[in-house]
Amino acid sequence: MEANHSKYWMDLGVCEDGNHYGIPWFPNFKSIVFYHEPTFTANGYEIPETYEDMVALSEQIVADGLELLEVAWWVSAVPGLAILATVLGLNLFGDWLRDYLDPRSRRSRMT
Repeated sequence: MEANHSKYWMDLGVCEDGNHYGIPWFPNFKSIVFYHEPTFTANGYEIPETYEDMVALSEQIVADGLELLEVAWWVSAVPGLAILATVLGLNLFGDWLRDYLDPRSRRSRMT
């Protein structure tokens, strides 16, 4: 494997015991899960290691009545504001560009 792959790719395939059992064929992240460490610590939650563990933890969090927005409101607010700023900026730029490039608008400005 070392002859066909760079050190970077080989390092991706090293397991905790130091052995290679394979390397990623087409590595990409479908999603990344972030968690709020103080909330996990305070409630005794452990980081799930399998998908089934994650589903069980999600069900436990719901059963405990924990609301994410009560703990970490910024998880939805910050991306929402970023989307708002992007869309608003692109719309304003598009309006300006249309006014600047539209010949009918130029004539109306010149008179």
